[in-house]
Amino acid sequence: MQELKQHVYTTIKSVKFAEWICIFIIAFILLIRIAYIFSYDTDLEGMEMISVHITQLLHLKSHMYSNPSQFPYLLLAYTPLYYYLMNFIMSIFSIDVINDTHTIYIIGRSLSFLLFVFVSYGIYAIIKQIHHGYRHFILLLLLFILLLPKHFYTVRPDSFKVFFFTLFLLFHVKYLFSNKTSYFWLSLFSLITGIYFKHDLLLYGFIYYAVFFLSYRNKKYIYAGFIILIVLLISVYWMYISTGINLFVDLLVYNIQYNSGLHTSFLFIAFNLIRTSLLILLSLKNIFSKDKFTRTIAITSICFVAASNVSMLRVGSNINYTYESVLLLLISAVLFLKKTDFQYNVFFTTAYLLFLLALPINYYLYRYSFKEESQKKALYDEHLRVSKEIKKIIKEDVVFFPNMKYMIFFSDCNIIYGYDWHYDRFSDLYYNVKLKPKFLINDIIRNYDNAFKTGTVKYLVIDNEPKSLKQIEDFYPVFKKEASFDSLLLYEYSSNTANSK
Repeated sequence: MQELKQHVYTTIKSVKFAEWICIFIIAFILLIRIAYIFSYDTDLEGMEMISVHITQLLHLKSHMYSNPSQFPYLLLAYTPLYYYLMNFIMSIFSIDVINDTHTIYIIGRSLSFLLFVFVSYGIYAIIKQIHHGYRHFILLLLLFILLLPKHFYTVRPDSFKVFFFTLFLLFHVKYLFSNKTSYFWLSLFSLITGIYFKHDLLLYGFIYYAVFFLSYRNKKYIYAGFIILIVLLISVYWMYISTGINLFVDLLVYNIQYNSGLHTSFLFIAFNLIRTSLLILLSLKNIFSKDKFTRTIAITSICFVAASNVSMLRVGSNINYTYESVLLLLISAVLFLKKTDFQYNVFFTTAYLLFLLALPINYYLYRYSFKEESQKKALYDEHLRVSKEIKKIIKEDVVFFPNMKYMIFFSDCNIIYGYDWHYDRFSDLYYNVKLKPKFLINDIIRNYDNAFKTGTVKYLVIDNEPKSLKQIEDFYPVFKKEASFDSLLLYEYSSNTANSK
């Protein structure tokens, strides 16, 4: 016991003043993140209400994929494992997914926060593997937190994807340093599991292995490449027979669209390049390192940066496309600092931390208002109450929500979706920016629009505000106001109006 006390005392004493400041900042940010777990905000970031709604659909209807070119025009762009896991938890705890939506948020956000702890430990394990003498993990952890998009903490599959990608990196690094085949299989299993949580990990896994194969030019990597290809093909086939062709249609349609308003995408790309600029410079320098592992990691990180920024040209993209590149850039930075002296380590890490803390965008990470949270709870309770009144009117008829944030209160209704076909309308209401995707499938859009003109869609539920009212006038003129419910308005299809058009 005395030895333990002495060890704790020595550890605390060895922590420098700057590290104590970092610990305080980390603790403060994480406390805010814990508080947000219980927030009544239905979208902290990344339209998390979509994941909540898909969880509801899977729980209520036992399926979540459908043909996005046919009614109800639902396009789900993610692989299924996250939603099956969430549905399993809902079933185990007998959660009422319609009337207790807030519990879904608490569970999803809690899982994401828990995975942050595991990811942090995984990064620590990787750093210890590649740099035994690295003594500034606390500073590195704060760097990671400041570079970690807010999407990670929400009800989204992002946290699981990052967790399994971190495991993939850890086991593959162990495989490289130990040459134990078991680590190779563990890394491969982690990669494939991560792909089942979010499909874009397939791209980064391919880039990672391709660069390593080209760099090491070793027969065992060539054999490993064939094994990976075979396992992935088997995995893709299993995914096909498990979810059907609709999953692949969804993924194809989702990824062939691009943003006609590229200025918005360029803003995200510029911000990402600015915030990671110093790390990118270090990786570029590492490309000329004599150490093969350092050089390969650097090349891979630059490829990841390029891939993530190109991905942000797609409509609806955001800074959460950068998880993998940030992790590789941080590892590359540690490898660079491994060759430098202690003073340079401290100077670089401290300077970069100050740079990130100075970015105004980071304010959202640790901003919390009890007054706003109280207002959000009142609004959530109001929407839950109003939804029950509206359901008495719409019953089994088809209903559309121009602003999709209300879907979570009506998941047991007959909803038409199709937001990707006219994403500019939704983004104008939700983001105050018209983000218009470009598709090659015009016949689908015409069929979708006809559903509103012919009476297939019977009701619309909109916000009682100018933009929503203007959209009714411009795009849905055959609908007339049926009822008013506080901040929401119910519009009904009018055959008389349609005949006069």
